[in-house]
Amino acid sequence: MRVQKISVDKRNTYLLLDVNGAPVQAVAKYMKHLYNKNVSSNTMLTYCTALKHFFTYLEQEQLSFYQVNFEVLTNFVAWLRNPYQSNKIIPHKETKARRKEKTVNVYLSAVTNFYDYLYRTDLIESDIIEKLMKVMFSGAGGNGYKSFLHHVNKGNSLSKNILKLREPKEKVKVFTKDEVETIYHTATNIRDKFMIRLFFETGLRVG
Repeated sequence: MRVQKISVDKRNTYLLLDVNGAPVQAVAKYMKHLYNKNVSSNTMLTYCTALKHFFTYLEQEQLSFYQVNFEVLTNFVAWLRNPYQSNKIIPHKETKARRKEKTVNVYLSAVTNFYDYLYRTDLIESDIIEKLMKVMFSGAGGNGYKSFLHHVNKGNSLSKNILKLREPKEKVKVFTKDEVETIYHTATNIRDKFMIRLFFETGLRVG
């Protein structure tokens, strides 16, 4: 299935359209599900964008979204990072990845949640997803896989998606003392001046 673009309907629900301008039904149902859960518009756009890339990748590989397995998702991760967005092209020298690790992980989560929805609504064969999730998720502390998406159940040990990329640690950005002084002297009332001093001297957060 060839996808063309992302559109938005009258309810501000994002839709994935094929080359004929028709909504991709499975994605449309998932977007409606997110809308009904009051998921933010930005999150819905991110998820729809992720699925657009996923369906584009599947079209390149001549696969249906029903044919998902561990290898398909592994290659999808590589496809997202490939500078040419094609696993058939291998750069002859080291080049910058097309997307950062964090973006790839967000897209991978979106696709995983999409299949979670398909499973729970009987839109895909359960044994396919059960097998996939058993391979993808490893239980923390050696507990291993217990049941479908056991990691989302409250009170149970978390599981880790082994396909997710390790994200480089980002240095926390902080204001210098001179920058804080500039902000302090810019404040126009005693309340704001007090809050600026309080946060800077104690490290307190707004919450």
